[in-house]
Amino acid sequence: MSLRRYPAVFFSLLWLASASQAQLLLEPPLHGLVLEGIDLTLNQQYEKADSLFRHVVREFPESPVGFVYRAGVFQARNIESKLAMDDPGFDSLLVQARESSERMIRKRPDDPWGYFFLGTTFGYDAYARVYRGDWLGGTMKGISSVREFRKAVERDSSLFDAYVGIGTYTYWRSRKTEFLHWLPFVPDEREEGIAFVSKTVQSGVYNRYTAISVLASMSLDAGRESRAKELASAGLERYPRNRTFLWLLGEADMKLGDYPDAVRTYRRLLSILKDGNESNVYNEVVCLLNLAKSDAGIGDSSLAMIRAQQAVTLAEHGFPAHLTDRGREKANEGRRLVEMLSRATALSKE
Repeated sequence: MSLRRYPAVFFSLLWLASASQAQLLLEPPLHGLVLEGIDLTLNQQYEKADSLFRHVVREFPESPVGFVYRAGVFQARNIESKLAMDDPGFDSLLVQARESSERMIRKRPDDPWGYFFLGTTFGYDAYARVYRGDWLGGTMKGISSVREFRKAVERDSSLFDAYVGIGTYTYWRSRKTEFLHWLPFVPDEREEGIAFVSKTVQSGVYNRYTAISVLASMSLDAGRESRAKELASAGLERYPRNRTFLWLLGEADMKLGDYPDAVRTYRRLLSILKDGNESNVYNEVVCLLNLAKSDAGIGDSSLAMIRAQQAVTLAEHGFPAHLTDRGREKANEGRRLVEMLSRATALSKE
């Protein structure tokens, strides 16, 4: 296997050389193919990533790898671009990934990878259900996902990529029930969830950058904005045009009151959104509003007004059906911001 054919392998080997305990790896050539596909996905070259994993399906029809990662590419694209999660093709991939993972478990019940892929599939299904508004179904699939990930690490604790799934569920389950933490039988497990995700950040290979974005989100939620900024910046060092990491960095900048940094981040993001093929009106409206707030934060009310007006004008073009309510809220937020900035400008002239 050449590094020219599989460039991401080189980066994983560098990481593994410094890790305190080596992550369990897929056998070659799947290892290199998966790394290349993940690299394409994080560079947001979704069509190329899907094409590569289609190749994996053809070459390794008995393995769940191709089905699982094709579903992952679909979901990554839709999450990042705020697209609807109602494609029958995606649901079909989940069925194929689940069935293939279950066959792998039946054939090799002591192999942790079957449980890892099944847990990953249930995780994708859980997110899609929540995204569609099916919170109960999403919760049940989330429980199934964690169960399978735990089975994987019970069989091999060095499968560090599985811990991000366990940690994500642990943190957000605890976060959503925090009002019950005063009860002795409802413990606060948010720190435990963060610790699990940190294992993948430190030693994972396939899910490391996913874990970085997850931990950045948790850090923002937990009021640890400096840590979130550090994590998002680390992601951007490797993937400088990744829009997810830019959104996270911009939010951290704003919460920290680092408005000059926030202006730079959102300008950079807006430029990438306008250049890309995966953008939509909603993303640009949100970015313009955040840029307007950041401009106001550094005292440039005139430019903030222009950005807010641009957001309102763009919002008038309409939004996809699944974003109608959220889009209407952002349009109203833009109008309120324009009104506030107008009043502030009038007062400054008196």
